[in-house]
Amino acid sequence: DVLNYIISSLTYLTVNTACYRKIYDMKKALIPVKDIKEGTSCAVLLESRGYRGNVICPGTPDNDVHQVRLVDFGTPHSFTELFRLDAYYFAMPALAVKCSLAHISKTEGDPIWPDGASKYLEESLANCFVKVRTVTAGHVPKVELYTELGPNSKNSVYVNRELVYDGYASWVE
Repeated sequence: DVLNYIISSLTYLTVNTACYRKIYDMKKALIPVKDIKEGTSCAVLLESRGYRGNVICPGTPDNDVHQVRLVDFGTPHSFTELFRLDAYYFAMPALAVKCSLAHISKTEGDPIWPDGASKYLEESLANCFVKVRTVTAGHVPKVELYTELGPNSKNSVYVNRELVYDGYASWVE
């Protein structure tokens, strides 16, 4: 079951395959990161909890706000303070995985996804158990999404197909 997902568009979404929130022992001394650049791995504090992060847009000399993607959730946040991350945490794989939906594409002739497509997908996944099936692996895996109303539900809805039925996408074999 997917516990967390981020939908930026139907082209890419991020799924979190495990519930892993507190990753850094804040009792240890927090050592600020020096030489911050794009791709810098760090620990960040969000609501008094520590999280693994990766700098996606460093601040400037005039503005020390850094854009950081939380590695285990896929969400971007702004931070002014970044801390060193113990080597132990570098070895753990990211729990959020960027992927795209299998078997669908933008409707023929449309250069962009239709208005409301991301919102429709979010609403389709809300208040449901979501199952993810990887169809093809690679740099950006292609996935099929299925929703169920409960853990013992016998009825699954194939979300990728529903996007086509409701006019948000075209089917691709």
